[in-house]
Amino acid sequence: MERVAFGLLILAAASRIMMQLAALPPYAGLDEIYHVARVAFVAEEGRNPTPDELSIPLYLQKSLAREPGWMPDFARAGAGWPELVAGDYQLPPPRRLTEAERRTYVLPNYEAQQPSPWYTLAASVRELVPDLTPRGELRALRLLSGALAVATIAVTGLIGWMLRGMAGLVAASILLFIPTWQTLVARAGNDALACFLAAAALALTIRGSERWWAILAEGLAWAGAIAVKLYTWPMAVLIPLVWWRRKPGQGRMATVLVLCALSGLSTISELGHRTGTSLGLAVFNPVEKTAESVDIDYAGMVKVTIASGIWMSGQHNNALTVAGMGLYVLPPLLLIALLLIRRRMERDDRYWFAVSAVTLVLFAASQCVHALAHIADARALGLAMPLAGKEGWYWFVLAPLLFPVVAGFVLERGGRFVATGFAMWFLVWDVVITEGALLRDYGGLSSPELRSFLFRWGPEPRFGMETFESVSRLSVGPLAEAVPVLRLVSVAATGGLLVILLRSDRSRAV
Repeated sequence: MERVAFGLLILAAASRIMMQLAALPPYAGLDEIYHVARVAFVAEEGRNPTPDELSIPLYLQKSLAREPGWMPDFARAGAGWPELVAGDYQLPPPRRLTEAERRTYVLPNYEAQQPSPWYTLAASVRELVPDLTPRGELRALRLLSGALAVATIAVTGLIGWMLRGMAGLVAASILLFIPTWQTLVARAGNDALACFLAAAALALTIRGSERWWAILAEGLAWAGAIAVKLYTWPMAVLIPLVWWRRKPGQGRMATVLVLCALSGLSTISELGHRTGTSLGLAVFNPVEKTAESVDIDYAGMVKVTIASGIWMSGQHNNALTVAGMGLYVLPPLLLIALLLIRRRMERDDRYWFAVSAVTLVLFAASQCVHALAHIADARALGLAMPLAGKEGWYWFVLAPLLFPVVAGFVLERGGRFVATGFAMWFLVWDVVITEGALLRDYGGLSSPELRSFLFRWGPEPRFGMETFESVSRLSVGPLAEAVPVLRLVSVAATGGLLVILLRSDRSRAV
């Protein structure tokens, strides 16, 4: 039965991630076009750029400017997207890039501040694309992220199985129906690799094998996570927290810690040499004051962080209203709190909730440092709202720990009715958000002028083939016409997982 459950989890993950990839229009949010631009530079020039040099190729600058004949940048179009794609608008046909278009650079790229490993890997994938076109390039990089996202779900399911048996495994499937997580991993960017390596590292640490190959894999996974993205660094606190209880051998501890230290030092060295600051963030460099300082809108920063953590729309403008956010997140949070009060926590529960709490606190502290750097920059530029430092979606890198621990607790200890309702709650909301709003955004069928009860962009959520037809016309793909089928497959596979859970005794494997 365990093999069937894992098979259903992977089927649900593959179909749901593929549905997201199939629906995405060009350059759909979270700085995707800038990630693609850096990959293109690395592939063409064989090195990573500095933040100040021209490194955005000409053909992507044409997309940023939304010039006719080039794929438009959905994220930068924002509220202008419906007007841009009105009528019978079609994406431009694929066009093979000339060397001048590929190797003429016109703008600096702020994504140059990021560590290099994912861009080097993605550049190798780009080189495999025959007859390179902007659409083929973007599709290949998204498929790389999609494969890593599916692998992350599989590893999260394994973590859940080790911690809570079948309940923990099914808890991993709930992550599939969190639209913010989809936005984070199903696009061209370094987040999918960071999430996968962090999940794999955590799984190997929990597994605690003393075999030489497992020790090496554990060390390399943590080292890789540290090297890919700086927001994974606070997660390294999980190593001593888990070891404190599992009592690893000295050889294993030394190997993992040495590899992590080497990775951190090499990342700091590479960033310092290439960007001029050891953390890569340009805002840590002195910024010339160009305007009078204004009061920072701290309350606004907190609101944006919370809103973008609950649902990060691809357009950076649409979001759930305050009422929508309350209806979405408060019932499951109240249920979790009620179960924690009414159900006696076992020693294992207390341990993993404590581990999760410590990790959350350290991650919050690191995000505060990140925000302070951008606040200093905003003061120098005379901005009330910093340009960054309020990314609520970053918190989902912790999902491979939090979902098995917290959602797994509900599914394990809540009874059949509660477990079913808890899982179905997120699935239904994913349909409401994705089919009712996000796909309508993608298809140019919504507008900020028509605010609805649930969403800042309206009209009220609608469900029908009109949405899928608009999406398939504007999607980079592949399988854009199969979005409804992929949704049904993901729901059916998750339903099968839930049936297995309800028919099992929900006993823990570890």
